[in-house]
Amino acid sequence: MTVSTTASSVTYQGNGATTVFAYAFPIPNEDCVIISTVTAGVTTVIAPGNFSITGLGTDIGGSVSYPLSGSPIAVGTTITIERDCPVVQETDITNQSGYY
Repeated sequence: MTVSTTASSVTYQGNGATTVFAYAFPIPNEDCVIISTVTAGVTTVIAPGNFSITGLGTDIGGSVSYPLSGSPIAVGTTITIERDCPVVQETDITNQSGYY
């Protein structure tokens, strides 16, 4: 899948009520990172079993549900949804050759 956008992350402020967070950029597969940041600036990467994600492989994005159980993230805490795609050049371009 070709990723045709430079948008690769979105951050939301916790409000103590929201548990579903939308993203509007493509994430080809499970190569995403969900990060929680508390007021003091301490970041924690959320383990994959603690959230669910929809819209993988689509160009329009989807949503992340976090937490799956327990209290929603508190005021003063942020959640960041970040695409983490490996950089791969699938076309072999030879130096000083013709390119069609």
